[in-house]
Amino acid sequence: MAVRFSHHPLTALGRGLTSGPWTSLFVGGVVFLPIMGFHPVGAQTVSTVRESEFRSRWTDYQVDRAKEKQKENETLTTADYISKFTQFGPLEFHGGLSSGWEYSNENYQINSNRQTTSTSFFLAPSLLAFYKKDIGTWSLDAQYSVGWLYYLDPNYVGSSGDITTSQTANLSLLRMNDRVTIRSTTGASSGTGFDIERGQNTDRLSVSETFTVEYQLTDYMRTGVSGSVNYDSYSSVDGNGTQDNENIRYSGSVFVDNFWTDKTAYRLEISSGGDTQKNGGVNGIERTYSQAVIRVNWGPTSKLAFTGSLGAGVRDQNQDSNSNQTGLRTVFSLTTVYTPSEKTSARLYFGVEGSASLPEFSLALNWHPREFTFVELSIYQQTGVTSLNTFDERLSKGVLGSFRQRLFSRLDGSISAGYEQNATVINGDVANEEDPYYFLSLALGWKINDYLNWQGTIRTSTRQNVSGISGSGEQTRASLSLSLTF
Repeated sequence: MAVRFSHHPLTALGRGLTSGPWTSLFVGGVVFLPIMGFHPVGAQTVSTVRESEFRSRWTDYQVDRAKEKQKENETLTTADYISKFTQFGPLEFHGGLSSGWEYSNENYQINSNRQTTSTSFFLAPSLLAFYKKDIGTWSLDAQYSVGWLYYLDPNYVGSSGDITTSQTANLSLLRMNDRVTIRSTTGASSGTGFDIERGQNTDRLSVSETFTVEYQLTDYMRTGVSGSVNYDSYSSVDGNGTQDNENIRYSGSVFVDNFWTDKTAYRLEISSGGDTQKNGGVNGIERTYSQAVIRVNWGPTSKLAFTGSLGAGVRDQNQDSNSNQTGLRTVFSLTTVYTPSEKTSARLYFGVEGSASLPEFSLALNWHPREFTFVELSIYQQTGVTSLNTFDERLSKGVLGSFRQRLFSRLDGSISAGYEQNATVINGDVANEEDPYYFLSLALGWKINDYLNWQGTIRTSTRQNVSGISGSGEQTRASLSLSLTF
């Protein structure tokens, strides 16, 4: 999965409250392809409601979020002078501390036996370290962030009774010479949050690695190999009996590119991969695929590019040998990238590739008409193994949008809204559609000075309960906080 650092739809406002690498791993904005580029197998790079909801516990309190770096030629402020003492050559450190008050009625329907309170004060310190340096022909970019969220009332519904830790780490390597290009992106995240699909607070760990090695044969021919591995684990926090779960997705490919003209390129690609699911130590879905496709990339203008693919694949799954999704099948995809200006970009994807059971769709729009105005929209349909029930596959359809605007010189506002509906996929057919899930978030941020920010937020949503049955009712979380950054 390609990674791009981008603003999260639920990012807290005020200087320094930008999104972190977690968003990049699970819900990061779209990765736009160069005119002569090709997308990875079954690429889905849009923000989803589930991931946004999961991460929303930290976004408002600056936990594991980096302070925005000073722009080039920007006048140094007091905070910038302080931060200069935290820089040691290519290594930099930044920190923050947030404190405030929070209200929530979530989790009432999940564990009715727990004696809970609806409000609590909290403390949230955070630390960020990043390292960037060119070493010979290698370019290295590493980042690590950690944050702690502590509720003073251990009986608060949003607390697991202990200090909640959130961590993210990213490492990017790039090597380029006359003929060889090597790219590697590694990411890892861990944290605790509410997961809609499991209907409870969950400890979550995610690790991903994507690499590409390319060799330029001639001016018009290139060959290479690529691969990716994604690991996700979920474990119960509330002790209500939900099984721990692990999901692994992997893929690898070899390819040959031909640059036919300055606007057209062809790729012959052979790839294979698979998915595995384990619930509570019990092996669930295990499926593999192999496919051979021809990809054509056509960029009629510098602002518009199309990538289409067509080929044949073989898919095998352990528990549905009679499914029309096993055996030989046709695989295809079409990706359209449109960037009419530096302020506007759009990516549309549709296809069935890799281990997908049903056609997948994604549309990502980013509009940045002015310096302090941001509009983001993602619409998606995705399939994948569930993180709850053994042998279940989940179809997710949703839309997520956000609008952020600087209202005055020191006052920012934002609104985010999302909708998602899930259903079970059985032998390639959709069954057991659940009631849709809604999400709404409002935020107001005031930049008091260069290193002090005030934030108020309120969000409301409907969620399913722990048994997976919808109708658990509206749940709301609201907070007021003050953040210090350096």
